[in-house]
Amino acid sequence: MFIALSDHNCQFYFQNTSVLENHHWRSCIALLQQSGVFNHFDKKTWEQVEWQLRSLILATDITRQQEFLSRFKKYLDDPNFDFKNNFEQRHFMLQIALKCADICNPCRDW
Repeated sequence: MFIALSDHNCQFYFQNTSVLENHHWRSCIALLQQSGVFNHFDKKTWEQVEWQLRSLILATDITRQQEFLSRFKKYLDDPNFDFKNNFEQRHFMLQIALKCADICNPCRDW
């Protein structure tokens, strides 16, 4: 939100949608590619890793907080919720964990 309100040029790259988060995931991917740490992955595996990182990082956008909280409550109320055996639910739980870490960061005592 700050980047969009401050007229930073990054806002134009990401169409004013999750600007900071888009910048973070693209920077993450660029660093991973430059480091070569995943060079041994085949194309399909790399695309899956990239998708998961993008999805996880974009989930930290605070403007989507209510969406995630509603979905989280729905999962918790579902007796068939099984994140251990369901990829989609497991990925969602990773998003929630990252959101919790992201939200609590400003609360740290500096």
